[in-house]
Amino acid sequence: MSVPGATATSTEATLTVVKDTTPPKITRAGAGSVQAVTVTFDEPLEKTSAETASNYTISGGITVSAAVLGGSASNVVRLTTSAMTINNPYTLTVGGVKDRYNNAVPAGTQASYTAKVVTYGDIILSDKPIAFYRFEEASGQVAKNAGTFGVPADGLWKLGSGPDDSSPVDVSSGEGPRPSEFLGFDPANRSAKMTGLDANSQGLWIDTQSPLLNNLKAFSLEYWVKPANRVTDPTAFGTRIGLVGQNDAVEYGFIDQNTVQIWSSGGGSLNTTYTFPDGEWHHVATIADGKSIKNYYDGKLVGTGGSVTSSYGSSTFNVHIGGGGVYDATGNFFTGEFDEVAIFDKAIPADRIAAHFKAGKEGGELPAEEGAKFSGIQVSGGNVTITWTGGGTLQQSANVQTGYTDVAGAASPYSTSASGAATFYRVKQ
Repeated sequence: MSVPGATATSTEATLTVVKDTTPPKITRAGAGSVQAVTVTFDEPLEKTSAETASNYTISGGITVSAAVLGGSASNVVRLTTSAMTINNPYTLTVGGVKDRYNNAVPAGTQASYTAKVVTYGDIILSDKPIAFYRFEEASGQVAKNAGTFGVPADGLWKLGSGPDDSSPVDVSSGEGPRPSEFLGFDPANRSAKMTGLDANSQGLWIDTQSPLLNNLKAFSLEYWVKPANRVTDPTAFGTRIGLVGQNDAVEYGFIDQNTVQIWSSGGGSLNTTYTFPDGEWHHVATIADGKSIKNYYDGKLVGTGGSVTSSYGSSTFNVHIGGGGVYDATGNFFTGEFDEVAIFDKAIPADRIAAHFKAGKEGGELPAEEGAKFSGIQVSGGNVTITWTGGGTLQQSANVQTGYTDVAGAASPYSTSASGAATFYRVKQ
């Protein structure tokens, strides 16, 4: 026998090993996104059976296309499913999943859950952006702002060269990040689709109708982006290509096909290399805290620059998305797609950027509702008083293991005589 720093040899002893004959039990099931369910078992699992998708079925016509075993204890299975409906109840049925001692979950074993999914949009809104353009509109000319600044910063789709030479047009929509690659988004998620410079030297762009970046001591910007021809046709893609910015204040985009640049009139600039292929969605974010500017790709820091400032500048221009003058008074048109453009009038913490990317990539889940539990037991004046939280039904039995029945009309706090035969209580959820 040994403990840290000491060992001892005992007299001869016999070790009896009891064979594990108990099958795994499901301790929890929950929706991690609209197309993913996480199933937790009470012990490590055998990999082949745990990753057999046909061992899992879900009610409501939901199909299971893949199962992946993970977790630090190898007891968590992540299921990839067809699209579930948020806030709908579902029943998961499991059979044939084995532990490491070949004990299988009995066929027909069930667990219930409700698809209480936290979407990417929910996560962003919890950090209170002043502007948040989701581009879910299927028609019309407006890109709605879901941020705290409200309607005055609703975006307006335009076609033309810039503020003085453009007219409102109908939205141009593409397919935004979607499951199964991006589990935090709706399967029908839309994006803003930009077509670059046309034969008339005009392009599509979005005018937020507000100088949102004026006189800010700190700010954060983030969005998902999918360039269309940055690699395949860099000449057509161009240089000084606007992403999201405000000319003469905070200018932001591709200064060339391989470099994302953010420039401010008051706090310096930062260039970071962008090497992702065309046609891929990636999350890009910038934090400017008055001391420096930091860029993040897919939740990871890729560059730091800028300078100390009391304000990042101001101008008479509005914030523009995708062109219409971001670096210049006109032009700067982007070719590709945008989604989920968020603007904050503060420097959000770096761990929130990582959390935002993870929410888009993996989805999230609301905290489970806390179940009923005892909160206190007191004896006074010959009575015992029991209190509990979380609702539930108080039950009693003369046997600690079996024979429990509801205590009629019992509510917390519940008092009864402390004398007489032993009585065991529990709260049933």
